[in-house]
Amino acid sequence: MNSKLIICIKFAFAIFLLWILYRLKLIQISSILVMIKNPWSLVGLTVLAWFTSPLCTLRWRLLLQVQGIETNFAELFRIVYASSLFGLYLPGVVGGDVVRTVFGSRLSPGKIPKITLSVVFDRLMGVVGLLVLGLAGCFLFFRSFWMNKPLGFFMVLAASLLAIAIFLAVFAVLFSSPLHQLSKRNKWRRRNFFFRSLAQLIEAIISYSKNRKRVLAALVISILVHAKNIVSLLIIAEIVLAKAVEPVGVAISGFVAFLTNFIPLTPGGIGLGEAAFSQIAIMLTPASAETDFGSIFLLHRGLTILALIPAAFAMPRFIGKQI
Repeated sequence: MNSKLIICIKFAFAIFLLWILYRLKLIQISSILVMIKNPWSLVGLTVLAWFTSPLCTLRWRLLLQVQGIETNFAELFRIVYASSLFGLYLPGVVGGDVVRTVFGSRLSPGKIPKITLSVVFDRLMGVVGLLVLGLAGCFLFFRSFWMNKPLGFFMVLAASLLAIAIFLAVFAVLFSSPLHQLSKRNKWRRRNFFFRSLAQLIEAIISYSKNRKRVLAALVISILVHAKNIVSLLIIAEIVLAKAVEPVGVAISGFVAFLTNFIPLTPGGIGLGEAAFSQIAIMLTPASAETDFGSIFLLHRGLTILALIPAAFAMPRFIGKQI
C-alpha cells in the first residue's frame, strides 16, 4: 500500500477518535476556550513545552559523546526541533526519530550505525524515564491502584517493561567483554556492510555499558522531561476543570496517556493519548464520568504544536542545508 495513503488513513483514524471523544463529551470546545481566555497561562505553558527540545538535545548529545561523536549543540538542537515537528505528522511518536536519524547521520556519515543506535537508545531512555516516574507514582499511591483492577494491570505492565529494560542493561554489562572481542575480529571488518555495521553496533552497546554516568545523566533528563509534561497537565487541569479531578489522578492518567502515545496507529498518537487519558481519569473518578478529561491532554498537545511553530518557518532553510 502507498505510504501516503497509509498516512492519510491514520490521519482519518485520528480525526475519527477525536470525533468520538467529542460526541462522548470527553472533549469540549468550551474548555479549550477557557485556556484561550488565559493568555498568560497559554504563553507560559507554551514556553514550558518548548523546553522539551533543548532538554532532549542535551540528552542525545550525551549519548552521542559516549559513542565518541562530538557535535555542536546548536546543530543538534535544529535536528531535534525539526524532527519533533515531523513527528506530529508521522505515525506514533517514533516517526520523528526516523527523521532525526536521517538528518543526524549526515553529521558523521561514516558512523551511521552508531548514530542510529544513539537515536534508538535516546528513545529507550525516554521510555525508561517515563516508566521510572510512573512507577514511583504508582508505589506512592499503591492502594489506589490495586483497588482498581485495570489500573493494577497498567502498573504490572509498566513494571514488566521496566524489568525488561533493566535485564537488557545488565546483559550488556555482563557480556561486554566477549562482545568486544568478537567485534574486534578482522574478518568482521572485511565482510560486507551488514557485518561491519553489526560490529559497530556491538561496540556502541559496549560504550554505553562502560559510560554509566552519562547514561544515568540521560535518564535523569528523561525523568525531568516527563515531570515537566506532568506539571503542564496539572496546570491545564487546574485552569480548565478546576477540582473535577485530583492532581494524583491527572498525573497517573498522564503517565498512561504518554505511554499510549507510543502506539504507531495515528500521527503523533493523536486521539490515542486523549482516549487513554480520559479512560484512566474516569476510572479514578467515576463520579466525574461526564467531565471532558480529553480536553486536558488535547490542550497539552496543542501547546506542544504551538511551541514547534518556529520550526515550521525555519524548515525550508534547514532542509536546504541538509540536502
